[in-house]
Parts: sequence; C-alpha cells; structure tokens
Amino acid sequence: MHHLLPRTVVLLAAALLTASALAQSMTLAEAYETTLNRNLELRGERTYVQAEKAGVDEAWAGVKPQVDFTAGYGRTRYKRDLGLGGLEDGSDSPRRLDVGVSQVLYSRKAFKGIEQAERSVDKTQAQFEATRSQIGINALLSFLDVRRLERLKAIVEQELESHQRQADQLREMLDRGFATRAQWLEARSRVDEVRADVVRLDNEQRIALQTLRQVTGLPVETVVPVNEQLWQRTRAFLKNDWQQQARAQAPSLKIARAESRLARVSRQVANAGHYPELSLRARYTDNDSFATSLLEERRIELQLVVPIYKGGATSARTRAARYREEGAEWLLANELERIQIEVERLKSELSGSYSNIQALKRAVASARESENAAEEGFNAGLRNLTGLLDVRKRRSTIEQDMVTAVYENLSTRLELLALAGELNSQQLAKW
Repeated sequence: MHHLLPRTVVLLAAALLTASALAQSMTLAEAYETTLNRNLELRGERTYVQAEKAGVDEAWAGVKPQVDFTAGYGRTRYKRDLGLGGLEDGSDSPRRLDVGVSQVLYSRKAFKGIEQAERSVDKTQAQFEATRSQIGINALLSFLDVRRLERLKAIVEQELESHQRQADQLREMLDRGFATRAQWLEARSRVDEVRADVVRLDNEQRIALQTLRQVTGLPVETVVPVNEQLWQRTRAFLKNDWQQQARAQAPSLKIARAESRLARVSRQVANAGHYPELSLRARYTDNDSFATSLLEERRIELQLVVPIYKGGATSARTRAARYREEGAEWLLANELERIQIEVERLKSELSGSYSNIQALKRAVASARESENAAEEGFNAGLRNLTGLLDVRKRRSTIEQDMVTAVYENLSTRLELLALAGELNSQQLAKW
C-alpha cells in the first residue's frame, strides 16, 4: 500500500493545482471569499466546533439506557475443610453470565450537563465566528493596502515623468546656452529624489502583495480597483444605528455572552451535586460455581442515591463556579462598554475623514491650477525653476494625501461593518 498517496496529500495536491489555475487578478469580494474558504486557521477552528458538538452527544449518553454484558469462564483448584480434620482437594470450572440494564429517571447533574455541553458548543462557535471575522477583515485591509500603494505609486510615477521631462528639457536648453548648469542639476536632483520614492513604494507594494498572498493562499499578482467614490456616501452610511447593530452582532460580544451563559450553567452543574438521583436498574445473573448456591437471579429495582457529605467538595465547586459566573458577567459588561466606545471612535474617524477628503479634494484642484500657472510662468521666464518644482511636489503630495485619506475611509468603513457583524459578500459586492 506504500505506493498509494494518503488522502490528505492528494487533496493538497489538487488544491495547489486549482490555485495555480486561478486568475492572477483578484477583486475585493474574491479576496474575502477565498480567504474564508482556504485559510488553514479557520479550518482548524472549524474542527474544534465539531469536537464540541460530539461532546453534546456524549452528555446525552448519560441519560440514555446503559446496557452491560459480562461473561466469564475459568478453572479453579481448591482445598475444602470437611470437618473432623478431613480435607478435600478438588477443582471446578466456574462460569458466570451477567446482563444489566440501567436507566436514569432523574439526575439534575446529568440533564444540566447536557445544557453545559450545548453552551460550550455555542461558545466555540462564537469563537470561530470571531476568528472568521478577524481573518476576513485582515484580508480586506491587505487588499486595500495593495490598491492604495498602487495608486500612490502611479501618482509618484507621474510626478517622476514630469520631473524627467523637465530635466531633459533643461539639458537641451543647457546645451544651447539657454539654461544654467545649476538649473539642470536642480532638476536632476529632483528626479533622483522622486525616483527614490518610486522604489520605496514599489518595495512596500511587493510586501503588501506577499501579505495578501499569504492570507488568501493564492498567487495574487494584481488587484482589481475598488469604488473609491464610496467615501461620498459616508454621511448616509453613518445614519445607520451602528450601536444597536454592534450590541447585537459584534463577534467579541457573542463570545462574552456565550461565556456568561456557559458559566451560569457550569455553576448549576456544580450545584447539582447536592441533588438526589433516581435510577431504574434490572439485572439477570446465571452462575454455576461450587462457591455459591445462588445459581440464577433476576432482579429489578429503583435506586435512589442521596448525597449526604463529601468533605465539602460539592460546596467548594459550587462556590468556585459562582465566582466564575460573576467574573463572566463583569467581562461581558466590560466588553459591551468597549464595543460602544469602539463604535463611536470608528464613527468619529469616518466623519473626520469625510471632511478631510472634501478639504483635500479642493486642495488638489487648487494645486493643479497652481502647477499649471507655475509652468506657464516658467516657460514665459516669469518663474524660477525651484518654484515650479516645489509647486509640482506640493501637488503630488496633496494627491497622495487624498488617496491615503480615501483608503483610510474605506478601511474604517470595513472595520465598522465587521464590528457590527455586517461584513459579508453582499456588502462587498457594492465595492
């Protein structure tokens, strides 16, 4: 059988072949869906949920009928006292057949144990959903970071092209005696400075792409542009009742609530050790041995077990569980307060970025007009070279600030959607 590949290896090879066949370009929605479907951490978390569900079946087994069967056969050598000093040496072949059935009729501990297992599933499921949300938002933020750097790089490359054209023009003018060497050196210095910015952004973009590839598990080369005009809908977006949605759907709050419910049931399970248990038991025994005269027995009984005293262990467990329940309630209250503050922070950032983008939009328009006027003035001999290059640099810087502000707005929007539990493929289809 050594020539057969394990099933895991086959599946992994198939996944790699599928990944290599996929397109190298990716949309925002595709990045999100691909990450959720392929991320190895999420696959691991999902198996923990399945394990906890198996624990519920185990808890239910405690209140279902229990059947046991025992059979035995052996050889015995014995020496028996017959009285008056007489001894008997002998041997025997004892055999025993025993069948028992028991059914719990009442056990608060067993039934609360089932509820405890179900609450444990809820907690693990909430943890999985929180991890899923965090990994999904990480993929989206990586995607936006790649796109932001692409946009910044395009602006700086345009600036580099303008500086290079200016330097080439000045070189020709220098050769004809219409420009000074200082002017040409100044222009060439600006070219080198901007080229260094291009190299820096190019490196940052490659790093961001590597991060995106790691998160999605696919060999992404380029990303599809997103709708950058979404920032214009910021005011309408902020009209939603994000506080209410976050209180109901925030992944971290779901974990805290599930932890609180689990702590409450765990305290009830611990306290159930004070309660009696009632069971119905039936047993059939077939015995063939010289050691007993009881050859066959059929028995059915109601068994009541009342705990009296176990050294205070039950009370101690109940007390500890009560403290854990109280602690879970405090943590829930703290998480609720944290979520409320976080929602307000994100809303304030969105509102501030909206005003900032509007101001930058006007500044970009003014900078472009100023650059056009500076070029005309320089060509007419009314403006020096340094002034023109400074104006061009300022226009490029403002455009870069504009792009950064837009993508900060989009990123904050995604974070608010994730916090409110509203981040999904339907929302991303609008991007």
